[in-house]
Parts: sequence; C-alpha cells; structure tokens
Amino acid sequence: MVLLTTSCSHNNLFISKHIYLLYCEIMKIAVVFDSAGTLVKIMRVIKDLERNKFICNRQTVDIVDEKKGRALVIIKEDPLEVVDKENPEKLISDLLKEVDIGISYCNPPIDRNGIFRDNKTKVKELQEPLNVLKRYDVETGYGSALIIDTYAGKVEYTIATAGCLFPEVKDTIKQLKDLGVKVFIASGDRKGFIKRLAQLTGVNEKYIMAEAHQELKRDLIINLKKEIHNTKKRKKEKSLEEEQQLNQSLDI
Repeated sequence: MVLLTTSCSHNNLFISKHIYLLYCEIMKIAVVFDSAGTLVKIMRVIKDLERNKFICNRQTVDIVDEKKGRALVIIKEDPLEVVDKENPEKLISDLLKEVDIGISYCNPPIDRNGIFRDNKTKVKELQEPLNVLKRYDVETGYGSALIIDTYAGKVEYTIATAGCLFPEVKDTIKQLKDLGVKVFIASGDRKGFIKRLAQLTGVNEKYIMAEAHQELKRDLIINLKKEIHNTKKRKKEKSLEEEQQLNQSLDI
C-alpha cells in the first residue's frame, strides 16, 4: 500500500507543491511528479559571476525572483557535448546562438534579445560549475543553465545540475503503476535529463513533460481534471443507458 500525506479538496488530493494526486470517485487517475527534490536529490552548483564565488543553499527561481527581467535559460542539449568540449574563451552569447536553449523560468517582462547581448562572459564560466559536478557519480546526467539579466544583456550566474534518485522512488512508482495509476513527470529540466529519469523510474515516456514552466504544468493538471470529468460523465451516461435498457426489458 502506498501511503501519502494529503489534504483533501473535492476530487483533487494535493500532496505537496510538487505532486498532485487526482481522484475520480474511488479510482485513482494520475500522479504528476516534479523531478528536483521529489524524485531526484539534486546537486546544484551556482556561480555568482559578479562576486566570482560559488554559492550554496539557493534556489535558482528565488534568484530570478529578486530582479525584474531575469531569465533562467537552460541549454537543452547534453552539456558534456556542447559545453564541456567548447573553447573556454568563446563568448557564452555566441554559444547560446548555436545550441538549443529554452527559458524555464523568468521574472517578467523580459527582453528575449538580451539573452544574446553579453559581450564579455566566456564559456569557461559555464564550464567551471560543470567541472565541479563531474567529480561525482550521478544517475541522471548533467544540465547547464544561466541566469541572465535580459535588460542589461548580462550573464549573472552560471549553473550546473545533476542528481540521484531518492531510495524509495522506484518502488513507489511501481506500486502506483500496479494500482493502475498513470504516473507523469513534469519538470523544467531539459528533455534528455527527464528521459533518463523516466528510464530509471519506469515511467512511460508518453507521460513526461520536459522544459515545463509553471503554465505548462498548470495546463497538464487542468487537462487531467477534464479527463476525470469526462470519465465520470461517460460512466453516468452508461449507467443511465443500462438502467433504461433494464426498464425496457422489464416492461416486456
């Protein structure tokens, strides 16, 4: 039996800010997991470029929230291929023009053109936090990201991430699937990172949503709630149809 600490509100059971368990009558429909801090113990190295120091005990979204116009820009490709092997003296802005990137979080409004305007910061600043994490044995692979002041056109922080599954994750997901629950992963991390996580946990790749900002996660929950509503509606219509058929047979 899977035990979950919940607070109940109508048909939705809110487990934490990272997990949503949706119910339809007594039938469990879906669980939506975030990755960081929920399925994966994340190792994150953040470099503050202005102070030239690595910082700890900070969340990237909190840093972004401190200033209007900041954007958390993720590199969607494997950093071991596109960052680690790059010329350290190359400008980060030039690298960002060549690789696939996304904005996983921002403090709007932002100037998207400002992502590419930094004419000083070099790739070595992105390689440094990655080199720290490469010393560790990780399960999920690596990720690289930056926090950019899009108004000033300035890279302010460089970030590397990696992680390992929490010990109970595989067994918990197996038990949920055995109960007929659809298990989803919705995360702001790059697709390669989330695909690797799905492989490790046994989650169907059809049910993963990578590079997902808050609105995409919200829409996923809304769509699942619609699925619940439609399921209940179909059950009710089927029940009424069966009742009508029974009444007709009794009339005969």
